[in-house]
Amino acid sequence: MIQSIYEIHIFKDPDFPLIFHFDTIKAAHPSFMLHWHENIEILYFVHGQSNVTCNAQIITTHAGDIVVINSNELHNIVAVSHSCKYYCLIIDKVFCESFNIPVSQILLQNLLTNNAPTSFFENIIKEMQLQNSYYKSAVKVLAIELLINLYRNFTITIPKESKNGNRRKIRLVKDVLSFLQIHYLEDITIDDICREMGFSKFYICHVFKEITRKTIIDYINCLRCDYAKILLTSGKWNVSESALLCGYHNLSYFSKCYKRYHGILPSEELHDI
Repeated sequence: MIQSIYEIHIFKDPDFPLIFHFDTIKAAHPSFMLHWHENIEILYFVHGQSNVTCNAQIITTHAGDIVVINSNELHNIVAVSHSCKYYCLIIDKVFCESFNIPVSQILLQNLLTNNAPTSFFENIIKEMQLQNSYYKSAVKVLAIELLINLYRNFTITIPKESKNGNRRKIRLVKDVLSFLQIHYLEDITIDDICREMGFSKFYICHVFKEITRKTIIDYINCLRCDYAKILLTSGKWNVSESALLCGYHNLSYFSKCYKRYHGILPSEELHDI
């Protein structure tokens, strides 16, 4: 499934400005759709191993690790072991700022280096699972206590020059990602992207690879193959039709790309319907 580049979070209960869920990802279904959002996200890993990308940094996680995704950081998660399981807590930026917690101004370490925040997170898990009386109030209190602990003990300072340079690169990559999300089904070239962004081919390709660890062509192929999966599994289009609709004019190349990103040939998707 194609993910949004800029992710908007919907809080169904206005009195409970948090999103909490348990996720399992598998190495057999790789994806590197980078995305970002304004709200702070905290991940607690309980099984397996994964690589979490946060801007230009790749963090290898193990069971028991906590990873913080700061506001507006480009990120994704890819399983390294057969499967990886983790809890995800997303806390509304406005809710945080109502307690004077500056989630958009101060950066936290991505990988936490001691077990102090773990007890807060495990108490949140317990409250969400049991759902006793006033559990939502309890979770909001625990979330704020968790954030206070993080901002007291895990803030980082980045030199101004490095911060400004990194911010420009991240902004460029976000612009490229947004452009690709709109135009990936078209017959676009690297030169088209460079003209749109106003930078040289060398600079754009270098910065994109530095931040995402992937080439622009890799990213386009991933987007196209994700869309192809939707077409194929709908039962309305065959392999040749799906390839053309996704911008592939070479069926052999399409099959090669599809197997790389989804682990099976596109023809096998039809057999599984």
